[in-house]
Amino acid sequence: MSKQFEANLVLWKNRYEAAIEASGNILYDWDSETNRVVYGGDSEKILGYKREELEGALNHWVELIHPDDRYHFEKVIEHIKATKEPAHLEYRVRKKNRDYIWVEDSGRFFLDATGNISRMVGFVKDITERKIAEEELRRAKEEAEIANLAKSEFLANISHELRTPLTSVIGFTALVLETRMSEEQRYQLSLVKSSGLNLLDLINQLMDLTQVESGKMLITEKPFDLRKAVEETLKPSNVIALKKNLKLSTFFAQDIPAQLTGDPDRIRQILSLLVENAVKFTPKGEILVSLNIKEDEKELAWIRFSVHDTGIGIPKSKHEIIFDSFRQADGSMTRKYGGAGLGTAVSKKLVELMGGKIWFESEEGVGSTFYFEIPCKKLKVDKKELIKKKEPEALPGLPVETRQEVKSHRPINILVAEDNLENQLLVQAILEDEGFTVGMAENGRKALEMMEPSDYDLILMDIQMPEMNGLETTREIRKMERNMGSGKDSTLRIPIIACTAFAREEDRERCIEAGMDDFVSKPVDVNELVQKIKNFTS
Repeated sequence: MSKQFEANLVLWKNRYEAAIEASGNILYDWDSETNRVVYGGDSEKILGYKREELEGALNHWVELIHPDDRYHFEKVIEHIKATKEPAHLEYRVRKKNRDYIWVEDSGRFFLDATGNISRMVGFVKDITERKIAEEELRRAKEEAEIANLAKSEFLANISHELRTPLTSVIGFTALVLETRMSEEQRYQLSLVKSSGLNLLDLINQLMDLTQVESGKMLITEKPFDLRKAVEETLKPSNVIALKKNLKLSTFFAQDIPAQLTGDPDRIRQILSLLVENAVKFTPKGEILVSLNIKEDEKELAWIRFSVHDTGIGIPKSKHEIIFDSFRQADGSMTRKYGGAGLGTAVSKKLVELMGGKIWFESEEGVGSTFYFEIPCKKLKVDKKELIKKKEPEALPGLPVETRQEVKSHRPINILVAEDNLENQLLVQAILEDEGFTVGMAENGRKALEMMEPSDYDLILMDIQMPEMNGLETTREIRKMERNMGSGKDSTLRIPIIACTAFAREEDRERCIEAGMDDFVSKPVDVNELVQKIKNFTS
């Protein structure tokens, strides 16, 4: 070997070792035949050990690994020996001063001529700072999730507490409006009812925003008629528009499919929020709601909605905050037009949750146009199914035979489980006005007692009650029915409708899981409640 070659070899060796030390890693070379490991790099800086202190059998290194990580390390080594895959794992190693650091171990095997492992070469990198940052991020995320959950639960409870008195305010106002009174009295009570409904709308938007932010808002898919859904959505806004002498019109592109599959409830909600805002901020002129096909794919249609108004417009300086929660383009808008700036924020989050996008164009003093695009699946209609004769369907939890038996009960006898006195009086007045007879229980335990000697056709069940809540009471009723049904006709099952100020989707699911058959939220829509009762009793 020439002196020049030896000199070059030494030079390259020195350069290699300098590069390894500069990288801040520890290089290792394990010989499978001798089971010895040779180290390079700056091991003393990283672990406090000189290279010669580390060198030796592989077991010497294993002894430095944290006891909680050692089993995993050995299992991974066994796996990569069997598969010949490159090694990559993270674990803790004890330094000379007895402290532990996190390291990233990356290496690869080299095979001899017979295909057996001859050696493994790799490097160990100190990743302690990264691990500390990851742990801090994990803890921060957990704390944020806990705080978000606490906020959601707090708002749910606040919503419940607000809905309870609102039920009385809106309900009794509606009942009084049906009686004889002067025009001035009627006008004043109409304002009370309108204010109550506005407050209820604000509570609903707040809860929707909280549910979306907490990830609890679910998007469903079901067949629906888009044109019908839009027309039904615009009816309430059209009444308000007419009172303001505004023209509210719609345009449907001809190529929009008649039937689609998606979440019509969320579409209605988004459209309703945007149209309500348009009506609110348009003193004169018109509002135009347009629907077009943005993209038409084989199985998917991207529907573009636009809501154009000739209202007050939005200043350019405020465009960036228009979709922020609890913010409006101008603070004076809250005083003049009402609202808390939630409508556009809720709309944006719902659109994004559905996989779409939302944006707007606006000029102050001229008007605004809000756009949103969402994907909907095209509905595949089986023509054979359309001509089949449909069989009568039983309502959820109530067999056809039972409904037929209930028809003979006249008048319909309803048990109401409700602890709030004002709500008791309101529900009783509503039901008796519809010709039902009513039994009242102030809690779940009393409801169970009243069921035994009496024959009720249906139960309206509040959820939050003293002594025994509505969920516990429902489970107990279903248990009683199962016990009574053994050896008897087990098809007799009393319908239970939840009637509660808890209004989230998860609250509905809890009620159904407990054994209830349907759900209405407070403040109660009288027509909806009566219709649901008739569905089960006629």
